[in-house]
Amino acid sequence: IIQPINEMSIIKESYISLPKNINYIRTNHPYQCLKPAKSTNKHKQQAFIYLNKVKKSGNYPLSTTRAIDLYRIFMERIYQILSDTSAKAGMIIPKSFSNDLSAKPLREKLISDKLIQEIIFIPEKIKLFDNVTQSFIIIVLNSSNKSTKGFKTVTMKSNVKKILMGKTSVSKYDDIISLFPDQKNIVDLCCLLYTSDA
Repeated sequence: IIQPINEMSIIKESYISLPKNINYIRTNHPYQCLKPAKSTNKHKQQAFIYLNKVKKSGNYPLSTTRAIDLYRIFMERIYQILSDTSAKAGMIIPKSFSNDLSAKPLREKLISDKLIQEIIFIPEKIKLFDNVTQSFIIIVLNSSNKSTKGFKTVTMKSNVKKILMGKTSVSKYDDIISLFPDQKNIVDLCCLLYTSDA
């Protein structure tokens, strides 16, 4: 079953209904920080209305505590779906998710619930997509993965003619919690520590 989830359905008071037999969700969410102050005068009022709908819905407590970004709202909705099913989700998201203070509540939940199966870090210099000047990650969540002690990480590398996958390592949940008790950062672990072959 392929069913699109758009940004308007994500903020409605009642969630869109999805079948319980979902096996896999794959998405590249919109990356848009909702800051009415940065909008043009013409769009400022619309931005305030939109932002207030998201906050007042109460549907996204992990994504509305600080700066609100659409990609985190989509991620939180996917987290909610995975909480009710045995499914996987693959998402392309900004790399800042791995250490951004605004993403901390959602990051903490994914770590405490042990939903992360794999993260691929893609540095900005790779330029994997045309007209994209941002580093990002591909994160795979798996709701059937909760007994695991960690998740695979890999950083893409490039040479002049091709893109290469770096060495795969395992980031352990307990190590993230002990090293970054306040932030639960993930990005620092991919290249620096915890390498055991996966």
